Amino acid sequence: MVITLIKKILMHAPAVCLISSSLMLIFAYSLEHLSGLVPCEMCLWQRWSLFLVVFFSILSILVFKKYSNLFILFAGSSFLISSFLGIWHSGYEMGYLPGPTSCSNNNISLQSNFEEILNQSMVSCQDILWSFLGISLAGWNAIISLLLATFCFISLINYRLNYESKY
Repeated sequence: MVITLIKKILMHAPAVCLISSSLMLIFAYSLEHLSGLVPCEMCLWQRWSLFLVVFFSILSILVFKKYSNLFILFAGSSFLISSFLGIWHSGYEMGYLPGPTSCSNNNISLQSNFEEILNQSMVSCQDILWSFLGISLAGWNAIISLLLATFCFISLINYRLNYESKY
């Protein structure tokens, strides 16, 4: 009974990807707009990969059902990219990994012109603005994205083992 339920969930991988990535984006935007948390540059990068998951999931569900597995592979890869960016961001927040130079707000020198100062992000990627259970939002993104990437790849293996061999 449990195995049957798992197989049914795996068969609906595009919907699971669409719903989960949409919920992650809704949560991030609600923190931004309702709580006033301003995202840093690395936070925005992580959102782009989740938008790719939404895009590939919609293509898989509505447009190209014949190529659904290919789009699930792309969605899983996008989740992996999001996870990588989340790990990098978390490592930078904790001081274990170097961050991009565009992400720190301490690059202002006396030689900086006014336009450079205005175009620079005011939120440092090293600042942890939100955490739950001692894990930052970037850390949660890394964990959840890695789990969802694994789900995508397992759903592809399940399809190949159970459905492709019958035709």
